[in-house]
Amino acid sequence: MTTTPLDPTPLDAAPSTPLPDLLAPARRDLRIDVLRGLAVVLVVVNHIDVPSLFHAVSREALGPISAAEMFIALSGVAVGIAYRSRALDGVRAAALEPLWRRAWQLYLVTLAVVVLAWLVRFIPGIDGRVLTTWTDTAADGTTTTWDLYAGIGQDLSWPFPGAVLGELLTLQLGPPQFNVMGLYVVLLLAAPVVLAGFTRGRTLAVLAASLGLYVVYQISYTTVLTAVYESPFPLLAWQVLFVLGLAAGFHREALVARARTAGGGAVLGVSALISAVGFFLVWNSPWRSWSEGELGVSLGLIPEEAYASMYAALFERSPLAPGRLVFAVAALITLYAALTVLRRPVERFVVPVLAPLGRATLYVFVLQVFLVALVASLPLPQHGAVLWGTLVHAAVLTGLWFMVRYRV
Repeated sequence: MTTTPLDPTPLDAAPSTPLPDLLAPARRDLRIDVLRGLAVVLVVVNHIDVPSLFHAVSREALGPISAAEMFIALSGVAVGIAYRSRALDGVRAAALEPLWRRAWQLYLVTLAVVVLAWLVRFIPGIDGRVLTTWTDTAADGTTTTWDLYAGIGQDLSWPFPGAVLGELLTLQLGPPQFNVMGLYVVLLLAAPVVLAGFTRGRTLAVLAASLGLYVVYQISYTTVLTAVYESPFPLLAWQVLFVLGLAAGFHREALVARARTAGGGAVLGVSALISAVGFFLVWNSPWRSWSEGELGVSLGLIPEEAYASMYAALFERSPLAPGRLVFAVAALITLYAALTVLRRPVERFVVPVLAPLGRATLYVFVLQVFLVALVASLPLPQHGAVLWGTLVHAAVLTGLWFMVRYRV
């Protein structure tokens, strides 16, 4: 069974019918599953860092956004859809406790992955350093490697030193391929409070408060916790995507109804235009050849100095800079609308491939951590590296799909 605490509804509840009508009150929207499946595929491809054709379209190919923005926002949407009726029936009894239980379950899963990722280093033939360190490459090619397990040696005594145990329990340790889960635990703990505000008709106030916290971070760069995720995904900044997703999921029926009005059409048009601008920007990035090697095709219409200044001001990833936030929202709106308009080919070709992965995101997310270590330990030939890397990505994604499909 591949249903996990991250999934708001059971796998068995997923409909086998075509995409639901926009106004249908379906609890499970296959378009959201498809988008979550796309996000988790991009995560797997980017984390398994081998030269590959998949990388040509996985790294900021849709705009100056990454799979992480999609993952966090869509998780909020899924929770908002799944828990709306419970929240309306009675926030405290029907929504708060189940979500807190899920947050606790996800926290335990995260702790288990953190420990198991560290233990991988003891498996003969497996290079566990890819899970315990992070290497930052500067523009001039110099590298700096960070130990994400605080220098814990291989000969720890029992019981564990208190400092190490404290760092583990507060998620200050962990593989870089899984650290976003710590952020999700905290966001899931806060979700019932946000839902309570929605049920009391205070959606705008909640969104204003969330945006206020985002602005506070953009001004002060203040971190809240000591968890390892605060460096790549600072809570005060990234919570805004989750809250926006919660609001979209909670008010889904009203939003899709409004999408058919003139005002809604204007919003869709603006979102599509913003997405097109983002697409133009990233495919004119002078850094694509540096980040993607021979696969890094760039139209080269934007000078490097101008692009670097613009990116630094608007699109930095870790602080979720304002431009990146706008493009993330616009891209998700545009993709959702595209899945609706292209209904026939989507339900025939896209849903069978991506929806199963989107319904089992945590299952895939856990497995990919250990697949990263496995692939990093393979003696792949240097000659024809792109071909071998592409085959590896294809094999990993196919294997994950079959494991999800047949509930391994």
